[in-house]
Amino acid sequence: MLKYAKIINTETGLCEVGLGTNETFYKSLGMQKLDVTQSEIDEQWYLSEKLNTEAYSLKKQEYEKETRKFEIQNELNTLDLKRIRAICEPELKNPETGETWLEYYNNQILTLRDELTDLTS
Repeated sequence: MLKYAKIINTETGLCEVGLGTNETFYKSLGMQKLDVTQSEIDEQWYLSEKLNTEAYSLKKQEYEKETRKFEIQNELNTLDLKRIRAICEPELKNPETGETWLEYYNNQILTLRDELTDLTS
C-alpha cells in the first residue's frame, strides 16, 4: 500500500507513516511515497519487501502460537472457576446421558491441555 513514509531503520524496514492526506505536510517532513504494510505482530509499519520474507513468516507463526497459548491459559482459568461452582452445586448437564457439569468442564479442560501440550512441544 503506497503511503507517505520515512524509513526509520533500514535493516528492519521500520517506517514512520503519515496516515492523513496532506501531501505537502508529509513532504515537508522528508517523507516520500513508499510501499508499506502494517505488521500483524507489533502493529508497526514496515517496507512491504521486508515483511514478505521467510523470517517474518516464522516470526508471525511464533507470535500466533504464543497468542493461542495465552488464550488457552485464559480459557483454562475460566473453566477452573466453573469447575468450582460445579463441585459446590452438583447438577446434571444432560439428564439423558447422566453427564454432570463437572464432567463436562473436565472434558473441555483436557481438550485444551492437549492443545497446549501440542503447542509447547
